Amino acid sequence: MEEEKRDAAAPACKGGSAPAPEGASEPQSKPATATEGGAPGTVKSLGVFSFEGDMPLSQAVPLGLQHVLAMFVGNLTPLLIVTGACGLAGAEFADVQLSLLQNAMWIAGVVTLVQLFGIGPVGGRVPIIMGTSSGFIGVFNSVAASMGGGLVAYGAIMGASLIGGLFEAVIGFFMRPLLRFFPPVVTGTVVLSIGLSLISVGVNAFGGGNTAAADAIYLSRLAEHVILVHRRDKLRATPVYHEQLAKLENVSFMWSTEVRALRGEEGKLVSAQVEHLGDGALETVPVDGVFVAVGTQPNTEFLAGALPLDAGGYIVASETGETSIPGVFAAGDVRAKALRQVVTAVSDGAVCAEQAASYVAIC
Repeated sequence: MEEEKRDAAAPACKGGSAPAPEGASEPQSKPATATEGGAPGTVKSLGVFSFEGDMPLSQAVPLGLQHVLAMFVGNLTPLLIVTGACGLAGAEFADVQLSLLQNAMWIAGVVTLVQLFGIGPVGGRVPIIMGTSSGFIGVFNSVAASMGGGLVAYGAIMGASLIGGLFEAVIGFFMRPLLRFFPPVVTGTVVLSIGLSLISVGVNAFGGGNTAAADAIYLSRLAEHVILVHRRDKLRATPVYHEQLAKLENVSFMWSTEVRALRGEEGKLVSAQVEHLGDGALETVPVDGVFVAVGTQPNTEFLAGALPLDAGGYIVASETGETSIPGVFAAGDVRAKALRQVVTAVSDGAVCAEQAASYVAIC
C-alpha cells in the first residue's frame, strides 16, 4: 500500500520521468506515447496517429473498410480504361472483362497480405493496401492503338507488365544507393507528367461564332483533339479567332454539319451522330466530351423599356452595378461587361450588395 502511495504522489515531469525509488532498477525504454487530457498517471495511445499505435476495433474496422473500398476504384479503374482502349468492352467481351476484374482483385488481396506480413525478404511489413498502378495507362493506350486493339494487344500489354515487374523487383535490391539520384523534384515531376498524360481526351465543340471559336482555342490546351462542328461552310467569328485556330494542329473542323444525336454506353458518352447537310449523310464521330457553344442570351426580356439594354440584351450598368434608376443594381452575367465567369459574377454580387446597403442606409 505504501508503494502505491509513493507512485501516486510522484511528481509528473514534463519531458522527463519521475525519479525511481532507491534501489529500484532502471525501467526499460518503451515506445513513446502521448498524454492528452487524461487523469494524472494515465496514458492514452496515439492510435491511428502512430505506426505502433494501439487502435481499438471500433476505429480499426471502419478505417479498414474505408481503405478497402477506396482501393476498389484505384484497382479497377486502370483495368477498365485499358480494356476499353483494347476494345474488350461491351456484351461480346463481358465474360473476359469480368474475369480480368476478378483476377485484379484477387492479386491485389494476395499482394496486400505479402506487404502486411512479409515472406522472408519480400514485403514491406507495413499497413498498406495494394492496387493497380495508373502510371502506365497512357503508354498502354498507345500500345493498344498501334496494335489495333483486341486480345493480342492486351496480351502484349500484360507481357510488358510482367517483364517490367521483374525488372523492378531486381532494381529494388539496389534501390538504397540509387535514392540520391531521385530527389523529391524528380519524383514530383514524374507524378505530374503521369497526371498530365491521363487528361488528354477527344472533345467536340459545337458552334461557329466567337463563343465556339474561343472555347475551341481554350479546349485545345487541355484536350488531345478538338473537333469544331459548324452548320455553315465557314466561321462567323472575328478574324483574330480565325488566325489563332489556323495555328492549332489539334483542332479540326466539320463544315456544313449538324449534330443529330449523342450516344452513350454505361452512362458514358462515346460518340456523336453528325449529319452532313449537303447530302443528308450521317456520320458517327467518337467523342469523350461535348461542349455546346452557340452563344448566350441573357434573360432580360422583362426589363425591356424599364432599364437600358445593349444590343445583346445585357443591362447597361457601371462597375459598381448602378443602373440609370437609383436603387436598382445589376450583378452577374446579365450586366454588360467584357468577361463573364463565376469569379466576375461573385465579384459583382459583393460590390452590388455593398452599394445597395449604402443606398438603403442613406435613404
